[in-house]
Amino acid sequence: MNFVLPGELWQDLQDWPRILPWLKCADLSTEGIRFASVEGTWHFELEPQQGRVHVRVAKMLMNGKPPAGLLFRLIARGRLEGQNQVSLSDRIDFGHDTCVGMFCDLTSRDAQSFWGRRI
Repeated sequence: MNFVLPGELWQDLQDWPRILPWLKCADLSTEGIRFASVEGTWHFELEPQQGRVHVRVAKMLMNGKPPAGLLFRLIARGRLEGQNQVSLSDRIDFGHDTCVGMFCDLTSRDAQSFWGRRI
């Protein structure tokens, strides 16, 4: 789970594509009404039928306290080849590596650079 507070990378929902370039937030504001939030869940299959990665994006409060931040949650689930002989450590490593890989694939290079990732 990743939680990004508003700041240099984003201030408004319209800025979220600076972090998640594939996410396009339509501005649905009209006179007297301000677009306040959006959330979504996407599911990706790990081929060939090895499992799934669930991705959730939402604007949320951390511990119920402002300011609201960008929640970016990835969960990997699945079955490894020869699961009966695969250790718990190997399963955890597979899930971790899968989530880290998806995080890198789904976040922008600018955001990754801001967070100190060498690209």
